[in-house]
Amino acid sequence: DLLLESARVFPDKPCLVHGPKTRSYAEIVDDVRRLAQLLVRDAGVRPGDRVALHLDKSIDEVVVTLAISMAGGVFVNINSMLK
Repeated sequence: DLLLESARVFPDKPCLVHGPKTRSYAEIVDDVRRLAQLLVRDAGVRPGDRVALHLDKSIDEVVVTLAISMAGGVFVNINSMLK
């Protein structure tokens, strides 16, 4: 809810910065919503399902984490340093 409210109030303000990449609140919300829909429709994620993610620290990792939550899943972040 905080992300959606921030995107409503500050759509063009920077939300995430990683190195030279910057994404606005509106861009992040669009990405999160799109991925959440895919997780439900194509991957069959249902409320309470655990979804593991194994990504390097990045904007993409944040988007995936938020999308899993928006889809009703529970994210399980696996340290990307583990092989």
